[in-house]
Amino acid sequence: MGQSPSYQCNYGCGTDIHFDDDVKSESGKSIPLESSGEPHNCPKNPYNSGKKSTGSILAGRQKPATMSDVDIKGTLSNIQSRLKSIEDKLTAVLANNGVE
Repeated sequence: MGQSPSYQCNYGCGTDIHFDDDVKSESGKSIPLESSGEPHNCPKNPYNSGKKSTGSILAGRQKPATMSDVDIKGTLSNIQSRLKSIEDKLTAVLANNGVE
């Protein structure tokens, strides 16, 4: 398929953008591109307001910082341990008050 025709940005900044079937986000959504081929990060897009650009998505192919599976499992294990401790304390309090 390739490159689409040019369109003006929906947010009113006046930049001509196009889409390329070969340039998608990790979730599969099309990324708007400027005539230079760089992603268009519109300053009028509410999602981009107040965010600083971390450089070209295409040049570095950088992924956003995310927790690894190991980090997630460790965090989940910590939460489960803390929950168990709270349950044990609650059971003790209830037992001391004659509630089963």
